[in-house]
Amino acid sequence: MGDGVTTRTRHGRGSATGSPGKEFETGFSDMVTVLNDNLGPALTQLIAGKDRQTVTRWMASKQLPKSLEVERRIRAAYQIFMFLAHDPQAPQSPHTVRAWFMGMNGQLDDMSPAEAIAENRTREAMAAARAYRAGG
Repeated sequence: MGDGVTTRTRHGRGSATGSPGKEFETGFSDMVTVLNDNLGPALTQLIAGKDRQTVTRWMASKQLPKSLEVERRIRAAYQIFMFLAHDPQAPQSPHTVRAWFMGMNGQLDDMSPAEAIAENRTREAMAAARAYRAGG
């Protein structure tokens, strides 16, 4: 992909597509890999609420999360990442999307989107992403 977004798959489980809304076609390990490669290990671990070893096992398809809430957070973060990085009108670079995930956000009471997702505020984080993409 020419936009700089890493969407490679490691184990042939699903395909990490560049299309928002296609996360159902992407395997869990591939979603974690995309987040880890583009947001970095620290943000991925923050969102998941897990340590580096656990995230590494997920990327290697050696383990799935035991908690449905953890899986939902990863899926939401992946969906938001793809939504911002693949905006048909103005795609954002991975660095810009990473900065958005880390920065304070007024729509989230000055909490970063990564922190909001970590607290299971995924709908609010997606609403903030929509507002950002719309220019606000």
